[in-house]
Amino acid sequence: MDKKIPWNGKNVKEIPCFGCSKRQIGCHSVCETYIYYSEKRKKELEKKHNSDDFYSLRKERAIKYLRRGKR
Repeated sequence: MDKKIPWNGKNVKEIPCFGCSKRQIGCHSVCETYIYYSEKRKKELEKKHNSDDFYSLRKERAIKYLRRGKR
C-alpha cells in the first residue's frame, strides 16, 4: 500500500478515502466502502486468474498435440 501515485506523489495512506463520510487520512483499513470494494476487486481478480489458467492450460495441450503430430 505504499505505492506512489504519479499525479501527486503521495502515498496511498496519505490520501483521504473518498467513500468514507469521515474523510480521514489512512482510514482505508476500517472504511466499509473501501473494504467492500477491495473484496469485490479480489473476487474479480481471482475469477480472471482462474479463467486465464484454464485457457493457458488448453493452449499448452494444443501445442503438445501439434508437436506430437509432427514427429
